[in-house]
Amino acid sequence: MNTQYWAMVVGGLLILALSGCSDDSGGNETRGDDASGARADATSGRDDLVQASVENFELVDCGDVEASTDIEVGPGFQYNPSGATVPQGEVVKWVWADEVDEEHNVVGGYDCDNPRSRWFKSESSAEPGVTFCLRFVGEPGTYGYQCTIPGHCGGGMRATVEVTR
Repeated sequence: MNTQYWAMVVGGLLILALSGCSDDSGGNETRGDDASGARADATSGRDDLVQASVENFELVDCGDVEASTDIEVGPGFQYNPSGATVPQGEVVKWVWADEVDEEHNVVGGYDCDNPRSRWFKSESSAEPGVTFCLRFVGEPGTYGYQCTIPGHCGGGMRATVEVTR
């Protein structure tokens, strides 16, 4: 048989072997521990970030609450402001920018390469005016979040919320 045939066979087997390694969860959700029961490390080398769990947050309907802080999602690979401060128990509202030019989301965790670090997740959207609200009820500290659309977090689309007493 020819070399091209064997290259295709080996490539197909490699794809099958790696296909079980992806994290393909979607929608609004919360997560805590990884499969082993250990708390996931979502700090990506940042020792100032809180090791959070789902108990640190409450998803809330943006129409039912007044947010103490609004964060703009987009345009481009940014959240504005990239560092917000809120009192413990207050709500943060993310609002997709009027000029949003591509799909984005808001996902708890700061490590772009660790899918187990995602404590909460908004829907992905490219529609201006979409909102996502979250109440920070956990311990004071700095919490990271990111956009998990491929290439966005690595392109710099991650930020923090500092929770104070």
